[in-house]
Amino acid sequence: MRGYFFCASLSLFAFLFGCSTVPKDQAGNLDDKIVDLSKTTQVLEKRIDDLSRTISLLINDGNRLHNEVSGIGGESTDLRGEIELIEGSVKKLDGYLSNLDTDNKALKEGIRQEMEEMRKAQIELSNRLEMMKLDIKGKIETAPGH
Repeated sequence: MRGYFFCASLSLFAFLFGCSTVPKDQAGNLDDKIVDLSKTTQVLEKRIDDLSRTISLLINDGNRLHNEVSGIGGESTDLRGEIELIEGSVKKLDGYLSNLDTDNKALKEGIRQEMEEMRKAQIELSNRLEMMKLDIKGKIETAPGH
């Protein structure tokens, strides 16, 4: 029985030693895997942080562009209003110029007619003066003493 006990104890010792080494090897592998996973996790966390910063920059740039576009839209609306005011002023000036042109033409026509009437009156006065001269000459020639 002693031999049996020795074999059993040796088997038990081998089993316990083998079982205790297997988990240690597995534990070592597990520790290595945990270290690898930890490194991978750190790398992934860094990448996530980088992506987060990039996304934040993109959002900030997008907001800035949106604000600039909104500002340009407001300026565009202001410019349209100013252009419409200028167009209205130009139309009014065109109307004034058209009226002035019409008034100028009417004034020129009136002056032309008055000049024509003055020319006719001058001719008539010149004719009367000639008639008066002839009448005075005729009276002087027919007067008794000449």
